[in-house]
Amino acid sequence: MIVVFPDIYVSATQDKCSALDDKNNAAYDNFINLLTKEIMPFMEQNYSIKTGRENTAITGFSMGGRESLYIGFTRPDLFGISGRCVRHRAFRCRTVSLRSGRVRSRTCFM
Repeated sequence: MIVVFPDIYVSATQDKCSALDDKNNAAYDNFINLLTKEIMPFMEQNYSIKTGRENTAITGFSMGGRESLYIGFTRPDLFGISGRCVRHRAFRCRTVSLRSGRVRSRTCFM
């Protein structure tokens, strides 16, 4: 298994998030382009990985969780599993299978 932790803020005009508004949300939502056009092709060209939605998952924490669900549901042709993690006393992870719609939750203590 190969796990990649990229910076998901992709803006042409600013380096970091300055507020939670439409402009900054658009920069987060633009991550789908970086992921599908640069990161995934790079990983496929430089590492021996299995490709296809049945071998590809996306998950994230906080804003990354928002984006992982957005990307997973926008591109179900690429991702067989999409998940998000939310911290509340324990680290709560929720995984949604895009094929079956089945939701699995797991609690991990930090």
